Amino acid sequence: MPATVARNARRPEPVKPGGPEAAAATRAVAEFWERQLGPGERLLWHGTPEPGLALRAHEWPRLVAGLGIMGVALWWLATMVDPERLRPWGIALLMLGAVVAVGTVVLNRHVRRHTRYALTDRSALIATAALPGFWRVRRYPVGPGATVSHDARTPGSIWFASEVRRVGTRLGRVRIGFHRIADAPQVMALIEALRRGTV
Repeated sequence: MPATVARNARRPEPVKPGGPEAAAATRAVAEFWERQLGPGERLLWHGTPEPGLALRAHEWPRLVAGLGIMGVALWWLATMVDPERLRPWGIALLMLGAVVAVGTVVLNRHVRRHTRYALTDRSALIATAALPGFWRVRRYPVGPGATVSHDARTPGSIWFASEVRRVGTRLGRVRIGFHRIADAPQVMALIEALRRGTV
């Protein structure tokens, strides 16, 4: 079943650790999710990806390609026979590789910092903001009939959908779900309860 998308949702405030500000920020995020719910729908959990660099499988080819381009450029700069004429091209190639490699890491961190997750008694929700203040909320079914898997590493991930995206020069299927969340076992237990109809 395709995801349901809501655009231009109001931006949830980031949660900051400690004190009254943390409680207020947590309430703001909960209120953001409450605005996304349908009549009678209940919010069971909400969270964010854990911080830190964690490239997804479809991002590694870009990083490797960028590092490869940089390696070729450095080799070319070190061995070129006509430095005066060819050096600018070697430097341009080196910069291209750096943009691809560094851009992959920067984009990964940006996407993770601007991603929010929620689970309701009807579906899983993922909110992402490509631009500040412009949030897109997608819904995915996790009830009976949906395929759900749990990666039990710490932090864990829960996968419940997939879609075809361009991976390098080819199209590939990319998993979608709650990526690297601290309380993955508890969220998976909620999903299992939903699938049994006991929530």
